[in-house]
Amino acid sequence: MNKHYDHDAWHLYIEGQLTSDIASSMEQHLYKCPICLDLYMTSVEQLSNRLPAPVDPTALTDAIMEQISTHRHLNPSHTTISERRRTIRNYFIAAAATLVLMVTGIFQGLLYQVDAIQQPSSAEGSGRVSDKLVEHTLRFLEIPPSVPSQNQMNTTNSK
Repeated sequence: MNKHYDHDAWHLYIEGQLTSDIASSMEQHLYKCPICLDLYMTSVEQLSNRLPAPVDPTALTDAIMEQISTHRHLNPSHTTISERRRTIRNYFIAAAATLVLMVTGIFQGLLYQVDAIQQPSSAEGSGRVSDKLVEHTLRFLEIPPSVPSQNQMNTTNSK
């Protein structure tokens, strides 16, 4: 509905003087229209002095809380079942993701990468990574290194 309700319509709604069909239509419109929601809130503020106040606010709060706790005690299995379903669904998703990662070999590739990092090959020595990169680049370009690498300095010093 594109029509906006005026203050008078909201006053009638608040006072309960409308049919249930019109009141329901107005409620649905409130969910969609921020302009009418502002008008409704303004109307509530204007009529707040004419609205009945609860006789004992504490008793009203206690009665509402009692109804809520009674409702929860009547339907404990409903939330338990939905929680169990959600937990089981999450386990199935995690298991499926694990199987996909295992089948595609991602875990195996990670294992090889970790092994390569933890155990450097003895042919490359224990020099710095930057020195190794320079040596590999120079070998690729077939240029003899002019600055001795860490390995070369270690062998020279040990002689």
